Amino acid sequence: MPTISNSHIPSPKSWEEFQEITLSAAKLRWKTDKFFGNGRGGQRQKGVDVYGTTLDGQLVGIQCKNSPSGLDDSDVTKEITKAESFQPALTTLYIATTSPRDARLQESVRKISASRKAAGKFSVDLLFWEDISADLSSDDQVFFRHYPQLKPDLNQMNQTTFNRLKKAIPPNMLQRFKRSAFGEGCTIEFLKPLEVFIDLCDDPTFVFKTEKFENKKNTLRQMAIDAVNYIRPFLQTDDVGAIRIGPTEGSLLCDLDEMHKWYTIINESTWKVSDFLEDYNKFITELTQEL
Repeated sequence: MPTISNSHIPSPKSWEEFQEITLSAAKLRWKTDKFFGNGRGGQRQKGVDVYGTTLDGQLVGIQCKNSPSGLDDSDVTKEITKAESFQPALTTLYIATTSPRDARLQESVRKISASRKAAGKFSVDLLFWEDISADLSSDDQVFFRHYPQLKPDLNQMNQTTFNRLKKAIPPNMLQRFKRSAFGEGCTIEFLKPLEVFIDLCDDPTFVFKTEKFENKKNTLRQMAIDAVNYIRPFLQTDDVGAIRIGPTEGSLLCDLDEMHKWYTIINESTWKVSDFLEDYNKFITELTQEL
């Protein structure tokens, strides 16, 4: 299923927007809010548009270049020269660009950075648009703040999941289960829809985009698992090959203790399934009203 991180994200057209995106991406990359825009438009920024302190205490500066056609060595050298006057001295200068990755430029910058580090100066690195957009897409809330036009239609996505949910459990399931539990049907056939429902819930595409709906779906999934795990150990194959809970009703009359045991198991099984189906039906009703 397509996700934000593996989709094509258009780079911004304006420098101001690119700087705002870079600031948000930096906070996500270094997992700290201690990153800030440097000054305001029209002020001398000494080669640094965004700066911040990482969790391990390094001072990072970022120069934003809205340059979709790419950068060359001279662009990098100019920005390094400007950033030399930034105080306090940087640990690393990143040059962020809207251009795609460039292996030749990366090699050149690695050499420049190694030489500078050997001389006790700040290191230099590059952040291409692939890097910045990947950082930004790691947090949906932050991403959609910058790209509201790409936000999916949650109601439509919820409706698609709801349509799949409605088909998961056959109608009149509780009545069918009660009959099968007392020897009138095949319990294994009843359990299969519950197991299909569990598998459906485990499908990564079967997701409600609204948190309360997703939580209720997961609660139902656990109830189905509990019911299946309780019932399965008591399934037995009778003389005619039917698979049901325990022996047939007639054989229970041979032993009162055995009869009490199996009726207790059957009742507990029925309650577990009944609770699941009641909650399932309530959830269907709620979704029908809200979607």
